[in-house]
Amino acid sequence: MYIEMRDESHEIQNSQLSKTELKQCLLGILGAFDKFADDNAISYSLAYGTLIGAVRHRGFIPWDDDIDVVVPRPDYDRIVSFARKDRMIGPYAFTGYSIDAFPMPFVKLIDTRVIVRDSSTDQSIVQHPWIDVFPLDGCFADKSKHARIARASARNILMITIGNFNIYGSSQTRLRALLKRVLTPAARVLHINKWAEQRLVNLAQKGPSYEEAQYIANVIWGPYGKRERFRKKLFSSTVPLEFEGRMFPGMVGWDEYLTSIYGDYMQIPSIEERRNHGIIAYIKDGD
Repeated sequence: MYIEMRDESHEIQNSQLSKTELKQCLLGILGAFDKFADDNAISYSLAYGTLIGAVRHRGFIPWDDDIDVVVPRPDYDRIVSFARKDRMIGPYAFTGYSIDAFPMPFVKLIDTRVIVRDSSTDQSIVQHPWIDVFPLDGCFADKSKHARIARASARNILMITIGNFNIYGSSQTRLRALLKRVLTPAARVLHINKWAEQRLVNLAQKGPSYEEAQYIANVIWGPYGKRERFRKKLFSSTVPLEFEGRMFPGMVGWDEYLTSIYGDYMQIPSIEERRNHGIIAYIKDGD
């Protein structure tokens, strides 16, 4: 299990990575995943802000600090099967709810040589730089049926998020700070996280199978709710897209996919609208 419960805050000042170095670290993880996918005939696509970055900036969105990819459910299950047997790819490791009980219901590929903390996770949990690997599941063609699934998914995502909040971290409002102080300890005592994780796994299986579905979505951790639903034919193949001087696959229907989620994704958001994880990264001792 790739969660370390210890205090290493003193190390941050000694070996903290710059934002550029962190992005190079993330790019290394993506490169390792790309090779793994190619070696094992696994289809995937850049997604969310990473896909916008490839299209709009030919690399990272300047203020972004993570990488997201999506994988069709059949190939995603193959990744999980592989990781349960051997989670390591050189210095990189697969982790996730279905692999080693990491408290998120999807797969991450992490760099075990580097430590990170972000602005929303309990600060007693020491993490590693990651790329998120989300499954795409079959969903209902009927919009109202999918909307119900999306609402249920959002409720369970909220439960998991509350359970992982940094209780004493900064909050945008006093109300949010109070809720974090009250709800986060309660969620941990009642083990709501594990219940919600299993509930999300079950919700992802409510619709038709990936093979039979006409529409697909990131049901298990889709931050955009019902806007996540898109035609499966958009992922019928992939096209190479430039990202930081290298080529990575994007779904052939990337324009329709991004438009359905973001609208005018080529529009640069205002400074107030820009979001990231607030990651601090530093090299582990001895590496």
